[in-house]
Amino acid sequence: NSRLRSMSLSIFYAKNIFMKIATEEDILKIMSMSTGKNDLAIITLLLSSGLPSKFIEELTYEQLLDACDSYFKYDELKTIHNLVKKNPKKDGYIACFDLKKKSRPRMTCCSPESLQLTIEYLRYRRNIDSGGNYVFLNHNNEPIAGKDHISYIFRRARDKADNYLPNDESLDIKAEYVRNRFKDICKNYLRGSYRDEVLLLLNGSGTANNKRFYEHVKDHRYLLIEHYKTVVDYLTLSQQNNGSNHTTNNYTTNIGF
Repeated sequence: NSRLRSMSLSIFYAKNIFMKIATEEDILKIMSMSTGKNDLAIITLLLSSGLPSKFIEELTYEQLLDACDSYFKYDELKTIHNLVKKNPKKDGYIACFDLKKKSRPRMTCCSPESLQLTIEYLRYRRNIDSGGNYVFLNHNNEPIAGKDHISYIFRRARDKADNYLPNDESLDIKAEYVRNRFKDICKNYLRGSYRDEVLLLLNGSGTANNKRFYEHVKDHRYLLIEHYKTVVDYLTLSQQNNGSNHTTNNYTTNIGF
């Protein structure tokens, strides 16, 4: 048993030593080189929620509306048209996503900043009724699901940066590194009475023992949101009370509201 335990610890430390975590500066550089509003929305969504790329690529209006369910007034139609009229940054609203996985239950939240950028992107689109039911489309108004994967966002930014920052290796990052930042921040800063259970739920690393907690949180999302509030500032790139321009060297990323 002691031998197995020592092997498990060695594997655990090896994973953590070699786990690449994007810094805030890295992410801001990537955003400064990104090409569209959808890129900014997706990057902040990755950072603030840790959602899998595939889930974001295939994100539908129904899933987004479900995450924002409590954002609507009791007599208000829960439609994408009514959602884009809202201002999450001003309201401090935190959306709550349920991946609806029974074997490994997972729920997570996204920051008001990320939701606001998603709404800004939807407002910018020529027609939110085009492109089927997907939230994120490419420049040809086609779903990025199965075509322009999230990995292309980072590749395009890297290619663009080669003209300005040819020796900057920090821009050679992946979506996985941004998600790792989310996990690392939650691990180090998450607080609350059910901290360990919530951490398992956020990372999708729960087992059968976590299923009962998941079922409870599905009906009481405020419990997850209250815990998430203890880390949301670490997962937000813009300053809290104003529209901020983050400057990295000579490059500015405007993610103000």
